[in-house]
Amino acid sequence: MAEERSKADRIRRPQRTDPRSALLVVVCAIALVVLGLAWSLASPPGGSPDDDFHLASIWCATGDTGVCRRTGVEVRARVERVLVLPALGPGLVCFALQPERSAACQDEAPHEGGLEPSRANDGLYPGGFYRFMSLFATRNVDRSVLVMRMVSWTLSIALLLVAWLFARPALRAPLALAGLTSLVPLGVYLFASNNPSGVAVAGIAAYWVTALTFLEGGGECSTTRKLALVGVMLAGVVVALVSRSDAGLYVAVASVAAWLSAGGHRVALRRRSLVLAAIACVGIAATLAGRENEHWAGELGTNEQQARTAAVFEAILDVPSRALGALGLGPLGALDTPMPAIVAALMLLAFGGALLIGVAAATREKWLALAAVSGILVALPVLVVSAGENVQPRYLLPLLPVLMGTALVSRPVDPPVRFGRGQALLLVSAVVVAHGAALHRTIRRYVTGVDQGGPDLGASVEWWWGRGPGPMATWALGALAFAVVGACVYRLLVAGKEEPVSGSTSTAFR
Repeated sequence: MAEERSKADRIRRPQRTDPRSALLVVVCAIALVVLGLAWSLASPPGGSPDDDFHLASIWCATGDTGVCRRTGVEVRARVERVLVLPALGPGLVCFALQPERSAACQDEAPHEGGLEPSRANDGLYPGGFYRFMSLFATRNVDRSVLVMRMVSWTLSIALLLVAWLFARPALRAPLALAGLTSLVPLGVYLFASNNPSGVAVAGIAAYWVTALTFLEGGGECSTTRKLALVGVMLAGVVVALVSRSDAGLYVAVASVAAWLSAGGHRVALRRRSLVLAAIACVGIAATLAGRENEHWAGELGTNEQQARTAAVFEAILDVPSRALGALGLGPLGALDTPMPAIVAALMLLAFGGALLIGVAAATREKWLALAAVSGILVALPVLVVSAGENVQPRYLLPLLPVLMGTALVSRPVDPPVRFGRGQALLLVSAVVVAHGAALHRTIRRYVTGVDQGGPDLGASVEWWWGRGPGPMATWALGALAFAVVGACVYRLLVAGKEEPVSGSTSTAFR
């Protein structure tokens, strides 16, 4: 009895904060801000995937007919022809699909005068992302675009960090590595873009982390903390669903993965499992009710059987490039910014290495969860391509953090995944180098076009922002900031004591 009281006193006693740990947190936070700014500056307005569509949709959501006038004319299903500010007109994407052409052509486009034609959302996407970002839309398009990108970056990183803080201390290092090895380069690029896919990816990843945390210890935590945990779960789901309606499918997959990983079949978890089941049903309903699924399945049944069979066969052969395209196998931007080969090589090394380390400590629950996520990751592009539609890597990106996280996390009663110093250093170093190369190529593509090379991005500049750091300084700051983030993840992987492997709940719930 005395021993139990002594243990309880130790749990309640406030822990002293290590000044070095507090300093590390501050340094990492600053590095994340600088990293977001670097990626926000790396491409011009119009550089993100379908940026003319998304930016026009944002300005049209303001309701100001002086910046956007709707015509009622349908360009294609759920896409309307609109008239927008000249800076958002056809000249916005004058460099699209021409990787040798820099963004300098934007200067030749009209910036004054009457409204110019464009296209905007009319039900193809949920309107939540556009309405929120319209709060930052002004007649100064360049400034507004940068502000929106930083807002998108801040929201995405905040969702991930809050979910990460709710996780068991023993899981924080594996979760940090899961994000590092699955979100470069496409994930960080989308987080700091005007594309709703970025915040959708972050919302789904945050939901999966908090859903797993909820199942592991949600029943034993205080009412206040339990409500906060559910609040973060719902925040991740809402952010994802109001950004992309197909996010509902990934919410359902994340629910199943968390449920299987935590051993949700156990009697003790059945009540908490009902919460995830309800959220998964809402996600599926949102996807079925959404209009994006109409676009993906719009040509279902129209292809001849022979053509469909050939498409399925080719889709199977191309599964790696689609499922893992976000790791550098696919281009960034409007699919016109090819990544250097070193990006894909190092990211596949890091992703595959971390995955192998994770499955080395696999249990039946983990294998089932991995089978569920990887099965969807492989089957979805084949099914969609067979329906006559194309699948870009960013559509499958939400599954990669869930897959890697599932491989690296373990239940409290299972042996944890352990990393040697050499393993951790190799994985982190590979991602840091890959990130630097990806950021360099992205800036190069818009500053001069990819037909010019060399390490100095400041030579022969054809386009850049009117103020702020130059292209070379932006790359250096971004690469250094990511190296600091990588160093923080490395420290998490190799420093500190392992949490005892037992059935006790984490201090995060006490």
